[in-house]
Amino acid sequence: MAIVRGTARKGLLLTPEVLRDAYGLVISTEPFCNWGLPDKHEVQFRVMKMRDTSGDHTYYRYTKKHRIRVSSRCVSSMFRLMQIMSHEAIHVAEVVLKTVSPTAMHNKAFMKMADEVCDCHGYDRHDFAEIEG
Repeated sequence: MAIVRGTARKGLLLTPEVLRDAYGLVISTEPFCNWGLPDKHEVQFRVMKMRDTSGDHTYYRYTKKHRIRVSSRCVSSMFRLMQIMSHEAIHVAEVVLKTVSPTAMHNKAFMKMADEVCDCHGYDRHDFAEIEG
């Protein structure tokens, strides 16, 4: 099946299904597979068009649902998508492992998990924690 694409768009075409599959791949790898993260069908995925935020994670306490959004304006490659999805999956892990801090977006627990992820996946550690900004 051929994919028809207009000439104006360059880079990766993001859809909620692409995000869901990226998350599914991320959580199937170490260290994520050891953290008891929710299955890809238990998380909501949205594509946004923000210029100043690559991705974000929201946890809805009352429904116990996670939502991950990724900006199509900040992502044009598979590498960048996987890096952002890995970052957001750590935020999911913070909820699951009960390490969320109300005063810090990237607390010590996040940084420790980020170190593990960067070691396993070869991400640049300096860039990794700054993905959302």
